[in-house]
Amino acid sequence: MAEDVSYWICKCGTANHLADGTCRVCTKKKPRIVRYLMFSGIVAVVLGGLIMSFERGDKSIEIRPASQSAFLANGEKYEEQLRQAANPIARQQVIHSKYRALARQVDVKDWMGVVTGINVMQGKGALKVDIYGATLVAGDAVSLNQSTLIDLNSASFAERLLRLKLNERVTVSGHFITNQAEMVDIGGASYLFHFDDLR
Repeated sequence: MAEDVSYWICKCGTANHLADGTCRVCTKKKPRIVRYLMFSGIVAVVLGGLIMSFERGDKSIEIRPASQSAFLANGEKYEEQLRQAANPIARQQVIHSKYRALARQVDVKDWMGVVTGINVMQGKGALKVDIYGATLVAGDAVSLNQSTLIDLNSASFAERLLRLKLNERVTVSGHFITNQAEMVDIGGASYLFHFDDLR
C-alpha cells in the first residue's frame, strides 16, 4: 500500500512535515504554490482579455449609426419570421412584408461596412459592401431594367473607388432602389443600392 506524501521539501533540501509553515533548518516559509498558480491564472486571463480587446479594438471604436442598427434589426426580425414560416405561401407573405418594411429606410447616411466585391461591368464600377448583416450592391437588376453601376466619369468618389481594396472598411451614403414600394433584393440579403458617397 502506497504511503501518502505528508511532507514538503525546502529549497535547502530539508524534508518538513506538511503541517509545518516554515523549514526546520533554514526557517524559510513553505511555498504557496496554489497562490502562485491562482495569481498566474488571473494575470493570464487579464492579459488575454487585453490582447483580445486590442485585436478587435478598431471594431469597437466603429460606432454604427442608429439608422443602420435599426435597419439590420428589422431585417433580422423578418429573418426569424421566415425561419418559423409553416409553408412557402407563408414565407412569400413574410418576404413581401420584409421588403416593404425595409423600403421605408430608403436613404442612407454614413453607414459602416466592408468592401466584399469590386469589379467592372459594362464599363462601369460594380461594388458590394457588407454592412454587417446585409449587402449593398451597385450592380444590375436585369429583370427590372434597373442599374446602379457606378459611372466613373461622373461619380464624385471616383478617386476613392480607384484606390479601393477588398476587405477595406468604408463609410457609405446613398439610397436603396425600390420597385413597387419594395426593396430590390438581388439574392441573399443583397440589396440594389445607389452609392452617392464612399469614404
